[in-house]
Amino acid sequence: MLARVGLALPFALALAAAHVSTAAAQGVPPPPPPPPSGDPVVDAGGGYPASVVDRPLILPSGTAEITGYFWIPTNDGIDLFDYVSMVVSGRYSMGTIEPFAGAELAVITPDGSEVDALQALFAGVGAALGPGVARGQITKLGVDADASWFVLTGRYEYKQKLQPKLALVADGGLEINMLSADPDFSANAIYLSVAGAGQAQLSPVVAFQGGLRLNVPISSGDNQDPDVFTWNTVTQLYGEGLYNMGKLDLFARLGFNLVEDSTTTAFVVGVLARPM
Repeated sequence: MLARVGLALPFALALAAAHVSTAAAQGVPPPPPPPPSGDPVVDAGGGYPASVVDRPLILPSGTAEITGYFWIPTNDGIDLFDYVSMVVSGRYSMGTIEPFAGAELAVITPDGSEVDALQALFAGVGAALGPGVARGQITKLGVDADASWFVLTGRYEYKQKLQPKLALVADGGLEINMLSADPDFSANAIYLSVAGAGQAQLSPVVAFQGGLRLNVPISSGDNQDPDVFTWNTVTQLYGEGLYNMGKLDLFARLGFNLVEDSTTTAFVVGVLARPM
């Protein structure tokens, strides 16, 4: 093996020298212009790319995407597969405007528990604004429950491509929680929400992304005993692998939800489909 390397190296150097001499004699042509990278907000350049790094924050105009996944949490009180919910959502791009909506359904619940099947409904819109996207969303939690819990969120999202196979995505905004059950129970809070994530394209069809979201209460108004109900800082960490199959993406995620002394670990498996 060493003998082969010793022979190959002088031969390669000789070929390189000959190439340089020929180029000097004929004149070196200018390098070709770099391919367009596309707008990270609304224009992927040539359709929706397979590479996660090249995907814009808003789908190309006229494109729809449907997302479906199972959320499988575990913590000190819930074993794996004791509880499973399914989230289905869709979004449609009209160019610089992208409405979306979805729902969460409980499909497996602990024995003897009284968990409503319809866990949440949500809807919102994204709009290109400057170098990023502004998103607003309204969520109704516990749709069939006696309590009324609405969450309003407003965020600004920005994406920066650092290298051909690496990008960063960040967002920040506010989350308003409004919770009430009867005239004797009400709890409201405003959270500051910030997040950052990295995207890496490992191969033409395999990508990885992971990040962190931090929700910190900055204002609250409750009529409850703080020992019974409090608003706490929520830290979310996740890592996700994605496999592209053309108009389908399969993905799996491992997430951690940290609230005070409690940690919930969640497994997520799902699919992204772009039928049009």
